[in-house]
Amino acid sequence: PFIRLDQSMNEPVFCSAPVWNPFGTTVVDGNAGGYSPNNIFIDQNNTIYLSTFNQMHLRIWPQGNLSHGLNRTSNLNQSEGLFVSATGEIYVDNGAAHNRVEKWSSFNGTLVMNTNGSCVGLFLGPNETLYCSSFTQH
Repeated sequence: PFIRLDQSMNEPVFCSAPVWNPFGTTVVDGNAGGYSPNNIFIDQNNTIYLSTFNQMHLRIWPQGNLSHGLNRTSNLNQSEGLFVSATGEIYVDNGAAHNRVEKWSSFNGTLVMNTNGSCVGLFLGPNETLYCSSFTQH
């Protein structure tokens, strides 16, 4: 299959003439996000995904619904990496304690990659190839 090298997966669409907002807007604060938010991912629909380092859950805020985030509790422990596919599947690092990357299609994770530590960065490339940037393995 032909793969365009100039196109990224889940590339956000920006205005052709962006302007910096000097006042900013807080969309998620520490109370809503939880203790030690570590990962953030914003998908093509402007849904915000946030996982925390010290808590065992992932929070999700669909666009326009910042007051009530969905809470996906799981056996996450010191999660470092997070990526959401174009089809909404969530890939999350669970390597610090469990040496694995999980894929969440619903409220339960399934093993998709064994690791030797945390994946501080996750990326799903063409042909659903999963890439892990491992801090401890250099």
